[in-house]
Amino acid sequence: MVDKKKMKIDNKIVSTDVFLMVRRKKTTVFIDAKETTSVRELKRILQGILKVEPENQRLSNETGLDVFADEKSLADYNLTGAVAHAQNPATVGLCFRKKMDFTLTFVDYMK
Repeated sequence: MVDKKKMKIDNKIVSTDVFLMVRRKKTTVFIDAKETTSVRELKRILQGILKVEPENQRLSNETGLDVFADEKSLADYNLTGAVAHAQNPATVGLCFRKKMDFTLTFVDYMK
């Protein structure tokens, strides 16, 4: 039986691909990454596409209730190849930090 989370090839652990659909308002970005990809790395990928600094991004599950920590991997949030297929990608919510006077707040969770 093959473990769908991680496969062992030549005594090396190989993580599988994870397919994500990152959504913010009317913007949807499709990304494929490895299960071992950190949230910080995912934010850097999004920075290259959306031109928003990683520190001004917040990623969460699709409900917006579980905010992803930068140091954790995608697998830590159950975003694995077993649940996030190319035909049915996992949904990740994205919001941006908006500067208002001297306070910073996050806005626009998947509206």
